[in-house]
Amino acid sequence: MAGKIAYFILSEDEIHLGYSENDHFQWIEKFPFANKTDFYYKEQLQQLIDKYNFHSSEYEEHILMWYSPVSTLIPMNLLENSNPKALLEYSFSDQKLQYDADYNRIPELSIINIYEIPLWVKSFFVMRFPKIVIQHLGTGLIRGIFNTGSFKPTVHLFLTKQYALMLFVKHNELKLCNSFEYSNENDLIYYTLNALTQADALNDSGAIILHPLAGDSAVTEDFTQNWAKLIDGQNFKAETQKVQTLNYLAACV
Repeated sequence: MAGKIAYFILSEDEIHLGYSENDHFQWIEKFPFANKTDFYYKEQLQQLIDKYNFHSSEYEEHILMWYSPVSTLIPMNLLENSNPKALLEYSFSDQKLQYDADYNRIPELSIINIYEIPLWVKSFFVMRFPKIVIQHLGTGLIRGIFNTGSFKPTVHLFLTKQYALMLFVKHNELKLCNSFEYSNENDLIYYTLNALTQADALNDSGAIILHPLAGDSAVTEDFTQNWAKLIDGQNFKAETQKVQTLNYLAACV
């Protein structure tokens, strides 16, 4: 991989900015949003784009990963006789969708990721970076993981401000993809134990990798310490990787 790539990981709550150049990956800034009006989002994003000169010709590519917990994976052929919005509404029938539905194909697994995304997000970034790659964060991470290695049983926890995106891979198969709210390390431990129990994988020898976006570390340190004390958790060793998220996203482009 060559050239400089700019990364925008955007959600309703915050944006994470990073870049890669050759094999070097670096977070730049995490910016939390103070309110949720379209005008405010656009104003703050424009200021960040100008601040870090993302329009510079030194950037060969721009990647936008939108994250919303409202997303679902379906077999690729299921979309032939339906539409994304209807399938998403079926999966989240207990709540009203806020935005339009979009989808990304994940050819590595012959599945599609359907998710909701505000129209202004796509229009804002396409107007400024016409060739930008836009995907759901889960799409980019799944493709990146399966393009770099997915045989060893591994629980990936990608941590945003309010939500954790959990991916459990084993023997080159995606066993689980789920988003959930969390407030501390105990929530992460609970969901991780539940996932491994449901998959009958507690006795496997594997890894739990925490990916704190933009370098947050307090929760991951507490998780690692408390997980090590669990008898049932000894077969899965916990570790933290601070920039691997960017590596996965680069691998799927």
